[in-house]
Formats: sequence, structure tokens, C-alpha cells
Amino acid sequence: MKEETKVTYLNPLEMINNYFQSGILSVDGITPPELPKSIRLGHINFDINIIPEYHIIRESTHDGTMLFTSQLIAEVLEPLVNRQGYCKASAPEDLSTIKEINYIIGEIELKSNYGMKDLKYGKYPGVTNVVSIPVRCEYILN
Repeated sequence: MKEETKVTYLNPLEMINNYFQSGILSVDGITPPELPKSIRLGHINFDINIIPEYHIIRESTHDGTMLFTSQLIAEVLEPLVNRQGYCKASAPEDLSTIKEINYIIGEIELKSNYGMKDLKYGKYPGVTNVVSIPVRCEYILN
């Protein structure tokens, strides 16, 4: 099987909305029972031209099942949705002074490399996905 790489860019706000609607993402483990058709989180803003402080990156190799790719994208978004990520270089020394964190994020980059992969049960056709999202933090202090 010939190796092939494909790069896709995704709008993170659309992905967050889709994941809430499907129940894949939740806030602190809680998915509200009835959601509006469009969800907007006030602490996450999208800027396609972001100059990031850091990137959240996750990688997975699997048989090509789309659910695995979808879960990997959700793993990149989850710390932002739950306000669990920050940039050590720009954060205040005393983290207890942070009242809230807002995020400015860019497009999600999904890089898929197709070919023969070492999977759990041997070498088979599969995909290695690398998902990356650029992030900039805004700290609201006490």
C-alpha cells in the first residue's frame, strides 16, 4: 500500500458545536439535556490569523474508523472547553491569581497519513492522525 498524506483544516467552533450536539463533548463531564441548535462558548474565540503561544497536539494510529479520528479531535478541544489548559510561558507565576482563562484559537489541522501501520494485531492498512490547534490565552486575574 502506497503512503499518502492528506491535510484538512476544520473550524473549531463548528466542531465544538457538533460535538456538544452529539454528546461527544461535555463541560466538566456534564452534557446539558436540551441544547440550542448553535452553541457559543464565551471563553473561546476563533481567529484564523492567530499568532499562537502554544499548540495542543494529539496523535493516534488506527484502522481508519472515523470514530477514532472524531475522538482525537474532541481530545484536542476538551481542555479548552473545560478551561484546563494554559501557557506556562505567559501565565502569572502564582496560578491562584487566575480568575478565568479565555482562549483565542485558530483552525484545527488534521494531518492523516494513510498506509501500512503497526496496529495492535499486526501490520495492516490504516491511518496515523495528528491533530493540532493553535492557542493563545487571555488571563483574567483576581
